[in-house]
Amino acid sequence: MNPVFPSPSLPLADVLNASLNGVILLQPILHTDGSVVDFTFAFINERALAQPGLLKGWQAGMTLRHWYAVKGRAGLLDQYVAVYQTGHPLYISDYQLDENEWYEMTVARVGGQLMITFHDVTQANRALRQVQRQRDLLQAMLDTSPAGIVLYEAIRNEEGRIIDFRYVLTNPANARVIDRSVAEMTGQPLSAVLPSAYYGDFFQVLAEVTESGVSQQFTFPFEGDGVQGWFEATFVRQGDGVLFTFLDITALKESEQQQEQQARLLQTVMDVSQTAISLYRVVRERSPDGNPGPIRNFRLVLSNQQAQLSWGLPTEQFQHLTAVRPRPDDSGSDVVLDRFIRVVETGRPETWEAHSPVDDRWHKVLVAKADDGVVVASVDITESHLYQQRLEAANAALNRLNEKLQRFSAVASHDLQEPLRKVKFYGDMLLHDHALVLDDEGVSLLKVMREAAERMQRLIDNLLFYARLEAGLVNVEAVDLQAVVSQVVDDLSLNMQGATIDVGPLPVVNGDCIQLGQLFQNLFTNALKYRRPEVPLLLQVRADRVASDQLPQPPPQPIGSASGVFWRIVLTDNGVGFDPQFADRIFQSFQRLPGRTSGTGLGLAIGRQVAENHGGLLTATGRPNQGATFTLYLPASAELDQAG
Repeated sequence: MNPVFPSPSLPLADVLNASLNGVILLQPILHTDGSVVDFTFAFINERALAQPGLLKGWQAGMTLRHWYAVKGRAGLLDQYVAVYQTGHPLYISDYQLDENEWYEMTVARVGGQLMITFHDVTQANRALRQVQRQRDLLQAMLDTSPAGIVLYEAIRNEEGRIIDFRYVLTNPANARVIDRSVAEMTGQPLSAVLPSAYYGDFFQVLAEVTESGVSQQFTFPFEGDGVQGWFEATFVRQGDGVLFTFLDITALKESEQQQEQQARLLQTVMDVSQTAISLYRVVRERSPDGNPGPIRNFRLVLSNQQAQLSWGLPTEQFQHLTAVRPRPDDSGSDVVLDRFIRVVETGRPETWEAHSPVDDRWHKVLVAKADDGVVVASVDITESHLYQQRLEAANAALNRLNEKLQRFSAVASHDLQEPLRKVKFYGDMLLHDHALVLDDEGVSLLKVMREAAERMQRLIDNLLFYARLEAGLVNVEAVDLQAVVSQVVDDLSLNMQGATIDVGPLPVVNGDCIQLGQLFQNLFTNALKYRRPEVPLLLQVRADRVASDQLPQPPPQPIGSASGVFWRIVLTDNGVGFDPQFADRIFQSFQRLPGRTSGTGLGLAIGRQVAENHGGLLTATGRPNQGATFTLYLPASAELDQAG
């Protein structure tokens, strides 16, 4: 750039060109009234011409107003006019946005001209800004760091011995722990901020690190001056002092302590358990690609006392137990290992029974997946196993006895009834064909013999029927109780003269038609047998539905598809009744109430057994001379109810 304008005298031009600062002389353009309206460039020294950024866009002959209008800085012109008119210099820090350059400028009136001197402070400004950015970054790190940071400076006495430490720098994380502000701590001695630390081991560590230069790192608890917690700390010498950084790990430490406490509690719970519990971790082959390899074994990592007792091993040998060698003296077995691997790979638990050669006892073992391993629970079932063996032996003996009873029943049904049939046959012949040759006493004796034979016949029939009931239900089908009761009434019609039989609607149930028919026949026969002579018999039968929780006692397991609902069938008569204290006795085999001699003593016992065979109940209530009520509960069938 070689502007053309009148130059100052040679000596002054030389002086201005030799200046380390850029110099520009401006010549005012005056209005007719003497006011300044613009400036022209009178001189630009070589230093200014060497700064293209400052004079960017200027051309020879261009006035200051024109140039500043191009640069968009017309506001500076008014400030220059004020300097010229008042004579007061102006100091400006000017930033050239286009070139990203900074200049320190002085504008002053010199005689009839305006002199602008400037120097480039771009590098210094950039360095200062870089320092400021680093300082801001450091401050941001200090302010946002979760770790507490303190820079201590040693305070020494005249002999050079450390007597205290001064807070040179600290951050909010440390301030929060101590419950003081950063400003309150900065510049203060340790003895004033944290007396308990000053008079404790903390001061000794600071002094030792400062003097030796050997860094220290450890975790320690601290309590005092309102501070209580656990801290993970690092001490590094920094000049004649220590940079102390720490993390407040109180929550972590408390969590660890809680976990340890829970682990001890869990171990205590496991140890008092009668179940042997152990935890095995997977041992895998090493894979070249770094992925988990195939399972090679399982190693014991945790066990309770019951498990240790079942192994019969000293404590120091527990860590050597594996799935392949459950005991040190085992030669090794793949059976347990295969089961463990299957549980880990499928996630499905497995259970089995095993015999232990250690204590000659049986155990039920359950293995379930637990992370990358298995948990094994073992329960001693020796007593149960022995009981099962005894039960199986007893069942076998009972089956043999039942077979003998079945054979006896078959024999009894023929060998006992055949003589009775002959007694009845010849007795009937005597009464019908030879009664005329017998006197009255002989005829009476024959009748007594015949009745006794009939009673014996009924007793044998009831015994055989009762024995067959032990086999349960023979033919289960849908049984219409309305039809069953009608048939019973027809069968007993000759004995019901003068009786009133009132039968309401009855349901259809699942059961054995023959057994249910015998049940109702026994109940009707019982009512006919124990009617009051002077009162006509009234027998009512009613049915309704009740829930299982309305039953007087839990029923046996119901047959078929149980719906949780029962049919309650109530038979009420106005006969002789009975004392309530005998409500259970009347259902016992061969039991008769005082003063009653008729019957075999099996009718109601058969009725109750039939009810229980059907998953139901049969109960009775009564009052002397006020009649009796028999209540039969039979399971209601959901399928039959829907079909109805």
